[in-house]
This record gives sequence, structure tokens and C-alpha cells, in this order.
Amino acid sequence: FRKHTFFVWNRFYLIGALLVSFLLPYIHFPDNARVMPTAVYAVAAIPVYLSTQETEKFALHWSQFVWAIQIIGASLMFIKLLESFRDLLRLIREGESIPMEEHTLVLLPHNEIGSFSFLKWLVVNHDDYDKHFDPILRHESVHIRQMHTLDILFIELLKVACWFNPVLWYYKRSL
Repeated sequence: FRKHTFFVWNRFYLIGALLVSFLLPYIHFPDNARVMPTAVYAVAAIPVYLSTQETEKFALHWSQFVWAIQIIGASLMFIKLLESFRDLLRLIREGESIPMEEHTLVLLPHNEIGSFSFLKWLVVNHDDYDKHFDPILRHESVHIRQMHTLDILFIELLKVACWFNPVLWYYKRSL
């Protein structure tokens, strides 16, 4: 959908597909297939001895290892998310705040990062303010009105829980 200009439909599709993907495992379809009678064969009884004790120990350790990796990865992603919030709030505090009707304009004194919106803040760097303010204001005002930040926050929270899934990383870029 990247080449299409139906942004609201694209957004609806991307977020809806994520929500449906979490609901699909809970949908059960009825089994309508007829059960075919099975043939009965006589088999000689041969004693078989199985030792499952070692397999269970390995499976227990393996699952603990997988859970430990998941928890470590999720913890690191959560710390990264918190650091991003800290950096964002630092940027907003260091800029000059100008209250407007629908949002607060934050003018940055430098050009280190590009202009963006987050919730009700429209952060604009010095160069963009001087040269391209009107188109940026129109564009980012639409993001603020449509609460685009909530979409990004939703993806970021999913990335904390499902950090190992590369599809989420592409979803954020597409969204």
C-alpha cells in the first residue's frame, strides 16, 4: 500500500491486521470431515522399555533457556523504549514551547534531528522552521489530529513483547 494515497485505509489495515493476528489462534473451526473406519491389524506383543527421564530434564532446561532469552530480550527492549521517552522529553524541554490551538509547537535550537510530532507536541528544528514551516505544520497537524502517535506506541509495546519478530520492525516503518 506504500504507493497508494489512502492513508486512513492503510493505517486501518495495518493496525487491524496486527490485532487479527493475535486473535487468530483463538478461532476454532468445526471439524466436518467424516471419520473413516480404521483397519485392525494383529501385532505381536513385544515388550518395549522407554526411558523418558533424561528427555524430560532436557526439555525442562531447554524451555527455561528459551524463556530466559525472551525475558532478557523484552527487558532490553523495554529499557530502550524508556530511554527513547527520556530523550524525547529532554528534547521537548530544551526547545522553546509555543502553545497553539490544537497542539504545542516546540522549536529546537539546533538541526540535529528532523521535525516530528508526538501526541500534542509538534517538534520542529531550526532549519525546517525557517525554510519549510507551512508544509511541515500541515503534515504534522494531520498526524496529531489522527493520533498517529498511538499507532507508533502500540507497535513499540508489541516490539517489547515480541522483539524477536522481524515483521513488527517492518510494520513500524510502514505505519
